[in-house]
Amino acid sequence: MKPSEILRRAREILEPEGAWTQRSLARAADGVPIHETHRDAACWCSLGAIYRTLGSRLATYREWGAVGLVQKIVGAPLAKWNDDPLRTHDEVLDAFRRAEAEALRMEALP
Repeated sequence: MKPSEILRRAREILEPEGAWTQRSLARAADGVPIHETHRDAACWCSLGAIYRTLGSRLATYREWGAVGLVQKIVGAPLAKWNDDPLRTHDEVLDAFRRAEAEALRMEALP
């Protein structure tokens, strides 16, 4: 999967109201932390959404490229940035959109 596809799918996971969380890779509907690929996961942090997209935490260099693009956009490690108490859902979605656009630009280069 190309970084742009990973970022788009992760963003789509995070888009619905209530689908984003902090201080846990994922949570069940009752708010209890849960593995990000578990079928009962209802919301994810930024990194958890990428892992959910991949189906695993074992990422290849290409997948980590997607994480690196978001980190470049936000200027911080993704988990730390996501968990900032002042962070908003809209900021997360915007960062993913911007990283996806950058990935598409890079993928179009010869």
